[in-house]
Amino acid sequence: MQENDNLSWHIRIEDDDGLTSRTMTASTIVREAHMSITGGEEVVITTNEGTNTGTIRAEVDEGTVKTWTWTSDSPTVATVSADASDSSQATITAAGGGVTTIHVEAELTDGRVVRSSKNVRVLAVSLGTETDSMIVNGDAANLTITPVATAFPTTPSYTWQSSNPDVATVNASGAVTAVSYGTAVITASASYGGKTVISSAKTISVYEVSEIQGDSIGFVGTGNDFNVEVQVTGPDGNNYSSFSQIWHSSRTAVAPVPSVTNTNARKVTPASGGTTNISVDVTVAGKTATRQKTLTIYDLVVSGNTLLSRTGTSSSLTLTPSLKSGSTTYGESVTYSYSSENGTNATVNTTSGVVTAKSTGDGSETITVTATVNGKTLTKTHTVYVISVSGNTNFIEGESAPLTATTKPIGYTYSWATGNTSRAQVVAATGMVTAISEGSTTITLTVTKGSESLAVATTITTYALSISGNTLYAKTAGAKTLTASLKNGSTSYSGTDITYSWSSGTTA
Repeated sequence: MQENDNLSWHIRIEDDDGLTSRTMTASTIVREAHMSITGGEEVVITTNEGTNTGTIRAEVDEGTVKTWTWTSDSPTVATVSADASDSSQATITAAGGGVTTIHVEAELTDGRVVRSSKNVRVLAVSLGTETDSMIVNGDAANLTITPVATAFPTTPSYTWQSSNPDVATVNASGAVTAVSYGTAVITASASYGGKTVISSAKTISVYEVSEIQGDSIGFVGTGNDFNVEVQVTGPDGNNYSSFSQIWHSSRTAVAPVPSVTNTNARKVTPASGGTTNISVDVTVAGKTATRQKTLTIYDLVVSGNTLLSRTGTSSSLTLTPSLKSGSTTYGESVTYSYSSENGTNATVNTTSGVVTAKSTGDGSETITVTATVNGKTLTKTHTVYVISVSGNTNFIEGESAPLTATTKPIGYTYSWATGNTSRAQVVAATGMVTAISEGSTTITLTVTKGSESLAVATTITTYALSISGNTLYAKTAGAKTLTASLKNGSTSYSGTDITYSWSSGTTA
């Protein structure tokens, strides 16, 4: 039936006798009722308080409405309820982001039913989890929030806001940067259809990890350990102790990984001179930050020769101590003192570091050097060797005998040389001397290690065997005496360790 169609009724009336009948015809025009809902093509509301409801009204252009019935296709997006005072009007309440269709049905008093519907768009913006944690100046110092927009026809642009920029800031891309400990609420706003949607709030809890606290300079030596530590300030401004920490050292030969103490502090034990970077990974509330500190470790270095002769200019040497970190010398005041092991072979001046060989010394002497700086004590030992030459110094022409070094420390080279090869020769590697002719010459032992060299000289004298007495004899002249002696020029050997024996080539 179309709007304004004619409806006709044909009525036949018969008398009781069944013989007489009459037919009556009547007609009327029936109008179809229409319903309209105010609010345009769709209703736009948001999940935010203040814009999370909307009112719609239905109107029927024909007849009288007996009852109104309102329903929503998706109550999880929006619900609808008729007003108590006027059920042709209903309130739509957002339940969650999305699109739903609101239906209304009107039953007229004449039995006709009229229906209509309206789309409702519920705009929502979510920032994900309600809370998050960050750490100032760490791996977790920046956080990018990606909003989820629901029911927007196109991806909206956002306006970001932080409730406390002194704690955390947010830029136009949703990147949050931790500034200081505390809490800040981050929100994003987007607009569509004349409505502004503010995201669900995201609370950022910011922790602050201090730089590594403790000394930056250390000294090698027993008892010279020192502590380093980091402190964490919680969002409430109080010291926060529930965090984990993993420490590292870039050069464990300089300072090993800091060891655990009975607190959050860690102990550094300097091992050798140089620099190392110690770092700590601090994990708090599931986020990690790294802090780093450069340590400069100084060690006591003693420079100076190690070889001494009993006499002469080589009978003393001076030790020069310094505190070194690699090639860097410690620049502040340091007090040095010196002591010898027992003073048997050499002595040392306790303040100047001058070591002097004893005239009877043969062998090693250990010198202890002590440095005192900033209440720390460092010690190093330095071994010196007093070397002389032992062996026979009086030779007879043609005789061979060795000279030896009284002390031969390992790691040094030893070489022998003669001052006059016509008087005596010497094997460079062994010190074996062979006397050639009467006279004196110097045999020198040179001891070398690296750039250090010590020459120890000894004088040998070669004597020639001389026989004095007659060489012509008469048979009747009787016995004559021959006299033997060792001569070096006009000088006779005066030692008593000579034995002469005589023999004759013939007795005939």
